[in-house]
Amino acid sequence: MAIGGVVALVLVAGLYFGVMRQSPGEQQETPQESTPEVVQLSPAEQQQALLDQAQKLADGGDYPGALAKLSEAEKIQGPLGNRIGELRKSFNDASTNTALAQLQKQEAQVWSEAEGHFNAGRFDQAEKSFRQVLALPEGGRRRADAQRYIREVIPGRKKEEGLFAQAQPLAQQRDNEGRLQEADQLLQQVIALNGPRRAEAQKLQEQVKQRLTQLAQEKGDAERQAQITSLENEIQQDIRRENFLNARQKLEQIRRLQGDPSRMSGELDRAEQQQFSQLEGQFNSARSQENRQALERLVPEFRKLAEAGGAVASRARNFADNKIPKALSDLEAASRPAPTPPAPTPAAASHSISCTVFPVTARKMDRPVSAGSTQGQAFIDGGVVLSAGANCGLSSAALQGVAENVQAMIGVTIDESGSVADGRVLSGDTGLGQAALAAAKQSWKFNPPKVNGVSVKTTVSVTIKN
Repeated sequence: MAIGGVVALVLVAGLYFGVMRQSPGEQQETPQESTPEVVQLSPAEQQQALLDQAQKLADGGDYPGALAKLSEAEKIQGPLGNRIGELRKSFNDASTNTALAQLQKQEAQVWSEAEGHFNAGRFDQAEKSFRQVLALPEGGRRRADAQRYIREVIPGRKKEEGLFAQAQPLAQQRDNEGRLQEADQLLQQVIALNGPRRAEAQKLQEQVKQRLTQLAQEKGDAERQAQITSLENEIQQDIRRENFLNARQKLEQIRRLQGDPSRMSGELDRAEQQQFSQLEGQFNSARSQENRQALERLVPEFRKLAEAGGAVASRARNFADNKIPKALSDLEAASRPAPTPPAPTPAAASHSISCTVFPVTARKMDRPVSAGSTQGQAFIDGGVVLSAGANCGLSSAALQGVAENVQAMIGVTIDESGSVADGRVLSGDTGLGQAALAAAKQSWKFNPPKVNGVSVKTTVSVTIKN
């Protein structure tokens, strides 16, 4: 019948933790001067508070005062009308029945003892006392309350205390992520029970979550640093292998990981500069010795430096595209005998034009290739093959102003279809070079360039001889 004691306990706990709870911002700024949060009680809670007061007055024998509290509760028009009626009858009966009043007084004493054990956390003793309430003769007001404590409230509080006791030591494991996660789950269960430990559990859970966040950040930082260290080691290996392009790509990965690439970038710059100086020395030596094969072997080495995109890239590209082709052209011109005057024949019949792709040593591409990107001639699958037609596509009219027994070298850019997209005269006879460049853009056809099966663009040098 009576549920006043139980609801009173829940109401008191709710008022305590609700009224004293403050917002996080207020706790940080002025924790000792924060204004308590105002709790608006529902009609049922307002009625129950008055019923609890009435019970206390009745326990002391003040039945008129107890009935007055019931009248106040009735005016609120809440859902506890039946309970108010039951207590009014019980109070009236006890006020005229000495034996009943004595029984309820005895019940109140046992109930007070049970509440004292319960509030002190002595749940086994509290259960024993609540069972004594049930053992009293019929006529008491708190039998239903005692049963509720035994069946629901005490088991709930035991569960809450047990979960909180398990969570506390786990929450102190500052560097054990698994234990902290277990503590978080246990504390969440405590909070869901909405008991007296709720506020403590919320505070402790916040500390646990902060530490878990910190651990996750520390773990991420450690993993990121391990990746950076691994990339630095790989860059040093690439430098030793003179694979400068791969090294620079790994420098970019370090930047994306928010690492500091300055030390490795400096090492790479010095290695590229040293390599460039060596190749420049080999170029000067090969040119002075008129060693055509040595000059040709330098082209892919300079291109490799150019493709890496470092500080020496533009100078390396100038050697590959201009200086070496010019040196080769000069050697070719110096090796030819002086031309003899031609017999007076029609100009068109005296011309026989040849065009040859400047050869480079084939190499295998060992990194991913993007479709449509520009790749070095050395990496093209099967090499570069030119189809230019008779007299390299130059018409008789185009050759009218070109001297005989001359040569030129042009550089052309080949698109994915094998057509000439652009070009320029690199060295030799300007008239022949310009005529050949015009024919190249109009009619020359190369095999569509591919690297590892991916369609790309490329550039080649072509020697034209008249």
